[in-house]
Amino acid sequence: MSHRCDLCADARVTPLIEFGAHPIAHHFLNDPAQAEYTHPVTLGFCEACGLTKGSPVFEAGSNDGTFLAALRERGFTKLLGLEPAQGAVTAARKLGVETVRAYFTPTVARELAASFG
Repeated sequence: MSHRCDLCADARVTPLIEFGAHPIAHHFLNDPAQAEYTHPVTLGFCEACGLTKGSPVFEAGSNDGTFLAALRERGFTKLLGLEPAQGAVTAARKLGVETVRAYFTPTVARELAASFG
């Protein structure tokens, strides 16, 4: 990974998860035969200011918990997902990912900050 950290601009960024090539979400093709532009998506860890494996990780809109489960496989232990869809919450919990079923509101944010950190 040759990018700089978006937070501190340090160049010591180590790839954690390669998600592969993805299209740009807001770019629509004019013709079905047109080649779709994709770009690599990689989650990186900044050695200068980044997370440690003991840091809490919260994901709003965590869906089925796949991302948090991938972090757990890499040694992260304090993980919490927030997802309003019951089916996705059930799937996340089957993966062993702690997930709260709720919408992300100011009240929920305060409650989670008080209980999760």
